[in-house]
Amino acid sequence: MMHLSARFFLLAAFPALWLMGCAAAPSDANDTAAKDAAGAGDGGNGAVQNPSPAPMAATGWLSIGGDGAVQTTFFDADGRYRDWRNGAQLASGNWAKRSDGRICFEPDAGLGDCWKIDPPDKNGEAIATDSEGKSIAIRQVTYIAPAEPAEPAAPDASPDDPADNPPAN
Repeated sequence: MMHLSARFFLLAAFPALWLMGCAAAPSDANDTAAKDAAGAGDGGNGAVQNPSPAPMAATGWLSIGGDGAVQTTFFDADGRYRDWRNGAQLASGNWAKRSDGRICFEPDAGLGDCWKIDPPDKNGEAIATDSEGKSIAIRQVTYIAPAEPAEPAAPDASPDDPADNPPAN
């Protein structure tokens, strides 16, 4: 798994981090521990060793960017995620919860990263921290399932096709 720049990942994965539900801002000691843990148990290459969608599956998370942009991430039960920014889809890909508790994202395009999520505070807000130590505040929102793919329309019958217009007897 490759690493995204902190800025892009923050924009693309704000909601995904909220699914974990975090609360207090990490202390310097926690930041150091998170940085030291980045790559622990994965041979240093970021590969997800223990993919496990639950309990993040079928949840949605939201954050507000420094520029006021609303970021929402939906974690689907099939291990896929969808990131939205101001109502437009920004990214999608695979997600997994590692055995160390971090949530890792592998986007369909671009580089991925793993996030540590702290427990939520009394107001339900959590802090998510990426592998570079950048933190964001997230909160859980209503999950919206992906749209069902539309079934292809049946081809129109052609009046010139004898199979569609058998001769009358």
